[in-house]
Amino acid sequence: MSSVVYIQSCLQEGITPKGYTKYAERAEVECVHHYRRAAKSFLNSKNKWVEFHRNSYNKQDHKAIKVVGCSKGFLGTKRRVIGYLEKDLAKAIIAKGFEDDVYPLLECENVIGGGHVKIVLEIIGPNDFDTYSRWLAH
Repeated sequence: MSSVVYIQSCLQEGITPKGYTKYAERAEVECVHHYRRAAKSFLNSKNKWVEFHRNSYNKQDHKAIKVVGCSKGFLGTKRRVIGYLEKDLAKAIIAKGFEDDVYPLLECENVIGGGHVKIVLEIIGPNDFDTYSRWLAH
């Protein structure tokens, strides 16, 4: 099994892969209100996980990172944009060149008063000392 497949299968199960550690916790997905319908559909699905997709063509913020909600269904994998990673975290990830090294792990999600959707992530990355210490320096 390739390392990418292994990491992806762990994320789908909601567990941290071996060799990875928590880089950030309680990272709330921003702008969910713009994607409320997609976010609610994602929350109601089974076999779900989240992915990061760099959005360098975003006119507002070229360091933006989209949060994409994924779910496996009968007809394959469905991917929906459900918001964006917090601006400061996205900036740190891009500045350190970690966009291919860190992964989101769904920590919690819920629908609260007035239909507001809240999605919170953990960010995990390699636990080798050099990479992790560079992260801590952000």
